[in-house]
This record gives sequence, structure tokens and C-alpha cells, in this order.
Amino acid sequence: MAGVFFTSGSLRAKVSCAKIVTIILVTLGVASATNTDLWKNPCSNHPVRHVRSTAEKELNFFITTLNKDMFRELKNLYPKNLKKVRGKCPPYHKLIGPVRTAVNVTVAHQRFHLSMLEFAAFLDKLKDIPVSTSTDFAFEKRKEIYEKTKDTLRLTICEFNETILNEFNLQPLTNSVKGRTTRCLPDKADLSRMQMLDMQFFKKLKKFFTQGKKILKRRKKNSESSGRLSSSGGSVRTKH
Repeated sequence: MAGVFFTSGSLRAKVSCAKIVTIILVTLGVASATNTDLWKNPCSNHPVRHVRSTAEKELNFFITTLNKDMFRELKNLYPKNLKKVRGKCPPYHKLIGPVRTAVNVTVAHQRFHLSMLEFAAFLDKLKDIPVSTSTDFAFEKRKEIYEKTKDTLRLTICEFNETILNEFNLQPLTNSVKGRTTRCLPDKADLSRMQMLDMQFFKKLKKFFTQGKKILKRRKKNSESSGRLSSSGGSVRTKH
């Protein structure tokens, strides 16, 4: 909405118009639905991906970037008066629970990939919620942080997608994405509510990837141990 100029009228009128324009700019571009095709085909025309990486390396990179960049930058946008962030949006146990109960490394990868898709659907809707506020807020910076998170998350989803297809010879569970995690999100929010939602999301995203990494590593170790014993003719009772 470039090219908006005010050449006449009182200063108060100009300020009022400026506020209206700001609200319109914040509201424009709100997506009515999640672009599920983008997430179900995460490797297609990716703006960053040039060569194949491993899912494990991409997972580590995402965790590092999330901790050092995205989460820290987002917290700096808001006042420091939010001491505790608790809530069920998104419902964390529904995202990490299936990964925890996976019986082997293959199922663990499929379910972790599916939960990443659910996080992606949540991110898509959360970043476009219209925010109403009369105070100055760096809306463009918030959008930039979310776009960077989205690109990095998409890259991680892409590598897990390739791993499931090429190493496990299975299809990712993309058709199981329901977007149920987004039902707790409001259609609009004031700045205080948005701060709470943003902090909840990034804390749970960080927790999910940190715990998920440990679960995948443990399942992989169990699988390798079982494979070595099988090749040597031994047997073992493995707890999954």
C-alpha cells in the first residue's frame, strides 16, 4: 500500500489517518487458510536449499538458530513484564506424545515429521493474526522473525521428508495433518495477548525439537543395537 501521502489538514487528522493506515497495513495479507501444499511438498522450490543435508544436521541447525536468533529476537520486541508463560496453545502433549510412544525409529521419524507439519500449520495461522494496539510495535520485525522461522522449519521438514522416503522407503504421513492445533488461536488479538501467544509458541517449539531430538537419537541407538545382535545371531529384549 505504497504511495499514501497527506498534503493538507490538521496535524491531529494526519496522525489519525496514519493510525488507520497502520492498522490496515497490519491487517492486510492475513491468510484465510494454511497453505498445506507448501508444507506437504517442503522441498519444492525452496529459497534456501541448494544441496541435500541430513535430517539430523538440519535438526541441529534449527535448534541452534531458534535459540540464538529467532526466539531471542522475538522476546526483545515485547515488554519484559511477562514472567511466566503457561497455556495449552498449541496443545504440546498432542505433538510430542505420539513421538514418545513410537515403537521404533521408523515410526518415530514419521510421527516427528507429522508433528512438525502441525507446528507449521500453527505458525502459518499465528503469524497472520491481526493485532490491535495504540502503541508503537515493530510489526515488520515480528513478520521477519516468523518468515525466517518458517523457512528454517520448512528446510528441516524437507530433510525429514527425504529421509522417510529414501532411507525408510515409506511415505510421510502428510495426509494426517488436520490443523487441529490451530483451533485455540483467536481471530484477532491485542498486543498483550499476542505476546503471550508468541512466547508460548516459541517455548513449545524449542521444547519439542529438543525433546524430539533425544527421542530420535534413543530410537536410532536401540535400532542399531538390535541390528548388531541380529547379525551376530544373538537376541535382546528392547524396551521402546
